[in-house]
Amino acid sequence: MENTCHHMLLTFFIAVMCLIWVANSKPKREVINIGVILDMDTGIGKMSRTCIEMAIHDFYEKHNDSTAVIHPHFRDSKQDSVRAASVAIDLLKNVQAAAILGPTTSSQADFVIAIGNKSKVPIISPATSPSLSPNDNLYFIRAAHSSNSQLEPLAALIKHFKWREVVFVYEDDEPLAALIKHFK
Repeated sequence: MENTCHHMLLTFFIAVMCLIWVANSKPKREVINIGVILDMDTGIGKMSRTCIEMAIHDFYEKHNDSTAVIHPHFRDSKQDSVRAASVAIDLLKNVQAAAILGPTTSSQADFVIAIGNKSKVPIISPATSPSLSPNDNLYFIRAAHSSNSQLEPLAALIKHFKWREVVFVYEDDEPLAALIKHFK
């Protein structure tokens, strides 16, 4: 759990630092609105929100002379892809978000990435589906390792031990299809 928090903080800081660097080149203080789409009822969603708030607080405690002020606007996707797309549109139209962090699931990210591409706003997501390629989506930044990189060692382990039966517990999306391809 602690590694997840550190990974989320690192991802958020990389994105925020790029925005701060651009904003600090301007002489006056500027507020940068960042959209954050999370599943607020889940443990990961609650922890991610806390980590982001702590990261921003810690940064400004050490850099109080920064001319860029990051203002996160949190939205709850309620674990629904259509709602994630809806809140992304709200963040872009009503908040003028400079970037969107999240959502975390691949099915939600698929919708939000399409919106980011059309509006030319960066979407920074830890979604891992191989179908969500940064190569095909200019405004998508993957904040996690690809599912393929996670599945290849698992497939090698299964092949090495010549296991004939394996029970997978998984989220019902495309990474399972990628794993099954290794065994055909």
